[in-house]
Order: sequence, then structure tokens, then C-alpha cells
Amino acid sequence: MKSLKVLDQYKTKNSVLDLHPAQPHDPITTSGPLTNIRFFLGTFGWLSYGALDDFRMLNNLTNNFKHIKGLDSTNGRECVKLALLYVGFGQQTEKEILGNTMDTAKSALYHEVIKGLFPLVDLATHTGYAGGLEKYGADIVGSSVPYYSNILLEMVAHECVRSPSGTEKCAESRKRHIGNDIVHIVWSEHVADYSPSTIISQFGSIVIIIYPLPNGLFRIAVARKNDVPNSICPVTHNMVLRKELLPTLIRQTAFVANQLARTSSGHYEGPFKTRQDKAAIVLDKCCELRKFQEIVARLLCPLPKHIDISKTPRAGLATPNSSSARK
Repeated sequence: MKSLKVLDQYKTKNSVLDLHPAQPHDPITTSGPLTNIRFFLGTFGWLSYGALDDFRMLNNLTNNFKHIKGLDSTNGRECVKLALLYVGFGQQTEKEILGNTMDTAKSALYHEVIKGLFPLVDLATHTGYAGGLEKYGADIVGSSVPYYSNILLEMVAHECVRSPSGTEKCAESRKRHIGNDIVHIVWSEHVADYSPSTIISQFGSIVIIIYPLPNGLFRIAVARKNDVPNSICPVTHNMVLRKELLPTLIRQTAFVANQLARTSSGHYEGPFKTRQDKAAIVLDKCCELRKFQEIVARLLCPLPKHIDISKTPRAGLATPNSSSARK
């Protein structure tokens, strides 16, 4: 009865009581330069005494930026650059092969296979590994580059026929980039076998030659220097492949060959080891010692710049070490 009387108090002669469901309040949002940092550190549990040994503060010094930039510029994936050459009918000399252009390489089959090997990317907007081509303009190296990548690998092909020609700078650029590549992939339409010593190069150690056959198959020849181990795979010398298998297997073989040549030299370090060394340099030269209270206080409750928390009375309190905190 009491509830009915309460309802009658809200009713009038010509109106009806409207009952609306309760609406949730808008979520409380915070803003500021340290909001995301606090959320990130709190999510991983790094705002506790137990994580003190895993937490370092970096100095905000200009001299240390070069070490941090060195770490950021180190690629986290394996980077491979190789040469891609086209040999037309009757071509045998280095000058003839390096002088090929898109006008002379008119084989539709060649362009179809190369497109499957390395799709083209625009060099002006490309943000990944470019094999040194990013240092030159489009008038020297062209506007596009053959490129392939996956989660662990980036491959760039210095395709001879795609780079501009006609000037001395273009010819010099072709020779320099191809001469510095370890692996050469050669498409040969000549009746005679391609000689691996045709392109004079100090670094060229492995040559993978593709011969298109009249029956639609492809014969693969693999040549290597004596200091490279004889374990290049999955494609081996004189293997015959179908067109559907050609791009994937040639790409994998080029990667294995490149790694064998680099590791056999004794001076190769993978991307993970390189980044580990760069990170160790940053920790050694760019870190500063701060009390844990000061670190947390600056993140959770930042003070004006003119106040130094290290000089406050409570800053001198002993900081429990990580072992006692875990206990």
C-alpha cells in the first residue's frame, strides 16, 4: 500500500509516469603525457618492487641519442640483397648483360617469373629494407624495386634491367650494386651455358642460373666458390622445376645460399645478436641510477620541474632490495 501511495504522488491528472532504465555513467578518462606509460608499465607489473631489477631509466642527454638511434635503426628481420640479371640470346660479355634494359628484356615469361619471385614496390613510399637503393634518386636506380618479406625476412633484388641506363652514373650504379651482392640470380635465354665468372665481382659467391626449356620446364644450375659449403638447398645443381614451384624454391635457395656464404666468412651476426649488442650498449652508456620511489613518483604523480624529489626528506629512506621485496 505504501508503494502505491508513492506512485500516486508522481501522478497528475493528465500525465503518466515514465520509468526509464538506469543509464551507465561515461567511463572516467585520464589524459596527460604519462597516461599511456603508466598503463603500459602497470599492465606488465613493472610498478612493483619485484620488477626493480628489470627496470632502467635512461638519461635525457644528447650524446646518448646516437646509441638509442643505433638500436632503433637495427633491423629485427634478416635482410638479404641479391642481384637479378637477364641474359638474352647471344649475350656473353659483362658489358652486354649489364647493358640490358626493359626494352631489350622483352621476354614475357621472364617478367612473369620475376614478379612471382619479388613483387614490385614503390621506392619513394617504401619503408622497409631497400638494399641501399634509398640513397639514390629515381634517375639513378629507378622508381620501383623488387621486394619480398615475411615475419623473419626481407629480400631486395637489384634488377639490372629495371634501373635506368644511358649515363655514366647509371652504369656505375649498376656495377656497384650488383658487384656487392653475394648471390646472383641469372635468367639465361642463350643457347650456351652461362659462365659464373662473366660478372667480375669480389663478393659474388653463388650464382643461381635459370634456363627455360622448350617443354615449359626450367633447368636450374647452381655454382659456388670453393669457400662456400656444398649444402645449398632446396634446389640443387641441374634440378628441373615446374613454373608453379619456381618462385618459392628459388627464393628459398637464394636465402640459404646467402646465409651459407655469410656464415662461412666468420664475420656474420644475425639480427637478434646485433640488436642484443646494441641494447647492451644502451644499458651501459645511457642508463642512470635512481631510487625506486623516485621512478614511481615521477610516473604516478609528476611534480613541476623546479621541485627535485631526490632532495625531499623521505627520499633518503632506504630502498628495499629486490630479494627482500620478494620475501
